[in-house]
Amino acid sequence: EVDLVCVLNKDRGLDQDLHRLQLSPAQASKVSSAAVLACLGNAEARAQMLLALTSSNDEEVQIAQVYLRHHPIADVDELRVVTSGIARMNGSAAQVRALDTLAHQGLSDPESLEELARLFPLAESVGVQTAIAGVLIRADYTAIDRQELARTVAVRQRERLEVVGERGFGPAERCGPDRRSYPPPSSSVVSPHSRVRLDRVGTRREMGPSGLPRSQAL
Repeated sequence: EVDLVCVLNKDRGLDQDLHRLQLSPAQASKVSSAAVLACLGNAEARAQMLLALTSSNDEEVQIAQVYLRHHPIADVDELRVVTSGIARMNGSAAQVRALDTLAHQGLSDPESLEELARLFPLAESVGVQTAIAGVLIRADYTAIDRQELARTVAVRQRERLEVVGERGFGPAERCGPDRRSYPPPSSSVVSPHSRVRLDRVGTRREMGPSGLPRSQAL
């Protein structure tokens, strides 16, 4: 519905009919209704669409995504407000969708790009980091210092690793609870009490008096 209205009003010919739409407060508060009004040129409804892009509700973000496909963000102040709102989202699927929407806006504002660069190493979700990378890749680099942006990402990533190190997490903990720190391939562990050797693959071998496996002991 939103896509259809925006397409039909591509030349703004329907803007003059906006006053004919009479919506109750409850209807007007719905994001879907606001999107239709925004497609017809309502400024307040457009502001609601920009706010919907930063919503925790994925359906609302999707509606805003459809609207912005037809009416991109051109005002730098709008862009900065939206970018700041997206950066504060909680790493959900809605945030990934919002970042994907932002990627297709062709960002060229240094302040907005730097905010996303600061968010990149702090994001705990791989999906969010991938979406941020998509924004940076599609950005208009003619308006920003590419090397400075790369340095910012690298510095923030290093800062995060330093914080992780200060917390005293071991390698296995940093990799997640399902990872294990195994001995190197050539190593094995010998139990001094049971005289049982545990090879890297976990095979138990009874040891003879000489310290060799019983099958090899003389």
